[in-house]
Amino acid sequence: MGMSQLNLGRRTGNPMAIFVRVLALLLLAGAWSSLANLRAQAPEPAPAITLTPKESLPFGTQVVGTTGGSEPVVESEVLKNTGTAPLNISKISLTGDFTQTNDCPAILPAGAKCSVDIVFKPTANGVRLGTLEFTDNAADSPQQISVGGTGSVVNLVHIHLLLNHFPVIGMIIGVGLFLMGLMGKSEDLQRACLIIFLAMGLVTMPTFMTGAAAQDALKYLPGISSVLLSEHLNSALLAYLFIEITAAFAWFGLWEFRRNSRIGGKTMAVVLVLSLITIGLMSNTGNLGGKIRHEEIMYGPELAPVSGLGTPALSLNTAKIGEFVRTTKWVWPTLQTLHFMGLSLLLGVVFLVDLRLLGVMKSVSFATVHRILPWGVLGFALNVFTGMCYFVAAPYQYTLNIVFYWKIMFIMVAGINAIYLTVFEEPYAVMAGQDSPFRGKLVAASMVALWVGVIFCGIMLPFLGSAF
Repeated sequence: MGMSQLNLGRRTGNPMAIFVRVLALLLLAGAWSSLANLRAQAPEPAPAITLTPKESLPFGTQVVGTTGGSEPVVESEVLKNTGTAPLNISKISLTGDFTQTNDCPAILPAGAKCSVDIVFKPTANGVRLGTLEFTDNAADSPQQISVGGTGSVVNLVHIHLLLNHFPVIGMIIGVGLFLMGLMGKSEDLQRACLIIFLAMGLVTMPTFMTGAAAQDALKYLPGISSVLLSEHLNSALLAYLFIEITAAFAWFGLWEFRRNSRIGGKTMAVVLVLSLITIGLMSNTGNLGGKIRHEEIMYGPELAPVSGLGTPALSLNTAKIGEFVRTTKWVWPTLQTLHFMGLSLLLGVVFLVDLRLLGVMKSVSFATVHRILPWGVLGFALNVFTGMCYFVAAPYQYTLNIVFYWKIMFIMVAGINAIYLTVFEEPYAVMAGQDSPFRGKLVAASMVALWVGVIFCGIMLPFLGSAF
């Protein structure tokens, strides 16, 4: 009995056994403490918001006082509770020229979502901004989304629809008559066709510019393909480029006839080739434009386009050209330099010719100053090219600015007046020492006034308009 008690005491008093037992107790206590800490640190259920889109909700261009045609243009903001607890929405507010309707309940369960539909009705011309705000019990409340759109005082869609047929039909008629004039060797008919080509070049300027605004107004309407809109604009840019080049050579042919009493064969050949190419490009542009609203002329994949439908060889990438002009540091100042050089060349020649008609420099015949007209046209061509680069880079700085409309109108009328200097015999017959007729003086005075107006409107674009 005593021996057994002695052995048991020895076993229980073993230092190693005691150490193991103590270590086990410490490990068990540590595990229990860690579990308690994890339980204490576990987050409480809380709501969280995810908004789609995340930062901004853009609208297009709409006429002041309207909501975008027969059906209002609606953009939606989706709110989702991505948290683990219900979201208590106390307020949804919207500022600016925007109104909203929503299907959001006062309590949005975890994992549920709702949407806010927004309508834009601009009250003034230019960029209009607003803020959509959600007030709730989420940690980052209130959440805000910027909303923006552009108001326009002129419905440029109507103007574009009115003008866009002229370049296509006018070029077809002009080329047909031009071929008849060539085959019949009728110089009068040939000159008439050159005037038609020149007129189409002038008309195409506002046609293309209003088309850019029309695109922005249409792309938010239901059933409109943004792919077709982009392809139409891309093809229109190349067609515009060729029709302006054709018009320039047509004017040169008229100038050449006035000086030499005949149009050079090379000039006629160049005009014919350019006009035929232009007809093809304009026809492609008109066809793409028609498909935007007329599904009956579309086929197969065009009804639900997911990629480009146009022919790359018959178009220019307007978006990439505009991005290049905007983002490349040296391009914009270079264009400005060339633009002012062209303007100086143009105005220097125009004013010199007009001053002769107004009675200055009577010792010089009009035929002498007539020789320098091509330099003025070269300056004008340089202005058209650089100006279109500006326009493609930031179209709504111009289409939403009423001063720009005046500038284009002055250019159009000045271009029509320039035909008098090139086509009519009356000014060309003014010899050294002679005074020009009253009509010549009237045209010259109006030309000076018109170009002064062009300069004034160009300089005042950032100050009198509201789009810069």
